[in-house]
Amino acid sequence: MHHAADGEIKLRQVVEEWTKKHTFCGVLGFSGTPYLEKAEKVTLADSFQIKNTDLSNVVYYYPLLKGVGNFLKIPEVKYADNDTETIINNGVREFLDKFVHQVYPNGTAAKLAIYCSKIETLEEVIYPLVARIASEYGLNPTETILKYHGGNKVHPQPEGSEMEFASLDTDLSKIRLILLVQIGKEGWDCKSLTGVILPQKGACPTNMVLQTSCRCLRQTTRNAEEYALIWLNKFNADTLNKQLKQQQNISLQELNQNRPPKLIPIERYSRMEKLQVPPIDFYQLKVSYQTLITEAHPHTEEKLTDETLLTQSEAATTVIHLQDMAGNELEHYLAETDTGEYISFRQWLYLIAKESFHTLGVENLNAYKKTLEKIFMRITLPDGTENRRYDNRYNQTQIRSLIRRAFVAKRTFSVKEEVVPCEATLLQIERLLSPVFVTDEKPFYPSQKVVKAIRDWDVNAPNKILSPEELALLEKMKQMGYEMPEPNDPHPEREQTYHYLPYRFDSRLEREYFKDSVLPILKSHSTPLEIYFNGDDNLTDFKINCYQQMGKEWKYIGKYVPDFLLLSRKEDGTIHRIVLIETKGEGFAAQFANRRQFMETEFIRKNNERFGYERFRFLYLEDTLSKEERETKTLQTIQDFFNI
Repeated sequence: MHHAADGEIKLRQVVEEWTKKHTFCGVLGFSGTPYLEKAEKVTLADSFQIKNTDLSNVVYYYPLLKGVGNFLKIPEVKYADNDTETIINNGVREFLDKFVHQVYPNGTAAKLAIYCSKIETLEEVIYPLVARIASEYGLNPTETILKYHGGNKVHPQPEGSEMEFASLDTDLSKIRLILLVQIGKEGWDCKSLTGVILPQKGACPTNMVLQTSCRCLRQTTRNAEEYALIWLNKFNADTLNKQLKQQQNISLQELNQNRPPKLIPIERYSRMEKLQVPPIDFYQLKVSYQTLITEAHPHTEEKLTDETLLTQSEAATTVIHLQDMAGNELEHYLAETDTGEYISFRQWLYLIAKESFHTLGVENLNAYKKTLEKIFMRITLPDGTENRRYDNRYNQTQIRSLIRRAFVAKRTFSVKEEVVPCEATLLQIERLLSPVFVTDEKPFYPSQKVVKAIRDWDVNAPNKILSPEELALLEKMKQMGYEMPEPNDPHPEREQTYHYLPYRFDSRLEREYFKDSVLPILKSHSTPLEIYFNGDDNLTDFKINCYQQMGKEWKYIGKYVPDFLLLSRKEDGTIHRIVLIETKGEGFAAQFANRRQFMETEFIRKNNERFGYERFRFLYLEDTLSKEERETKTLQTIQDFFNI
């Protein structure tokens, strides 16, 4: 995006074509290099100019520190106030000490990039030094060092270097040390690049020190604990620190000391096939609106010349206070202000069009230019020059609104209410990603240990848990006539819940209610009921459209995702009855009030009417109730609704 200002760039041409269409809203560009190739000049006065090399409309949504350890390597930044050769010597040796044997899971080897200011410096000073160090570490300089530059009269471009550079991030490349001149500062995506050395001023453009230093931070494996080494001279370190403060609001020290929390992998599995959980059949309220035009023509001229368009407003007033030197108020009075801000006729037309969100164009307004000029002269006042100002005796906002309405034929809306049949699955399997990496595993239940045990039992656990010798002994004793008990299922609840593993709960109330209340109730009462967590709106497809009745019409207030579904089945495995359970903290109760009312009245009533029996019930449990009170309400609902 940093080259998009160039008229020759194809992206710029595409954007310019888009802007010619009324459907165009804007462009979002993603870039870690928000710089202009050339400084942008802004003239503030005849003799005063500002030059800026940064894009003026950059928004930093994802900070650098947040990316470290997530999709970026963890950097170790070092700098020294030494000469170029000393910095390179120290940097190369430390890199080889740490990463000489580093091969990433994709087969690529760790690499170090050394940026040089001139081709002569690379060829005559840096390459001999790096080649000698590489040999000391048992590396063949010819195979492991790449010199890549554009060449000059004395030192032509190394043969085959372009192809070697293009294949660096493959498992075929044997290159470990890369020497560059004016290459690889931006747009170079080499995830196996593990180190960068900027040994002198001019090794890269000053405004690109940050992006060049961070060129080695891209991870080869997402969420893996990977490290990178950055060596700088004092000038580049100071520049990096300055750019970090300007662009990331952090210091070099913060970047160096930032260590992300250790990520914990959570394996997740679907059990939909194991439990044969059918989709949920239900009915949704659907409210649609149809626009009916009641005029064949908008009668624009007639509406614009109607005197009622020039609505009056209360005169703008200012309170003036008089006080003495001691601050005591002597009197106060109102001073009327008849004039507002400056405005030209053209600006006024553009404002009318802008406030219509471009549904009304300036070209439409210009078709009635003479009539609109008369209105403009009525609602503005001269200031003694050629300029005009708003007349505050008129309601300017309302007048502009009435002008826009004059261009549209009168219309009305008809509201159509329907109750439509729907089908929703409790798990969109394609969205169940595994593994997921988290910093806190507490929201997930059950634990990974229990998840593994349940999966073992799903795949015929007795044969997995017992050793082959134990299984052979059991079989021999059975043949001898001994009755041998089958191993007890440590997690019998798996037959009544966990359509995927593990659940991720958003609140402690959800987790405790499921773990400490519902599961023990189902176990102790030996009920054939099933309980499924539905509260992850990224995974479930069962979402209910909620409305609030405003007079005779319905207002859409959003979707509702029930926390739990407690259900019973018929003999053929289809669902018979469902209790929709919502657990809610007191602090969120008021926000949920309208959805709760819709669920307890309209949704339950309409669905039960359509199915011809009491298929649904809604159970609301708030944390203002004690654990015992919530369990009592749950038991009462089970006994009453399921007749158990």
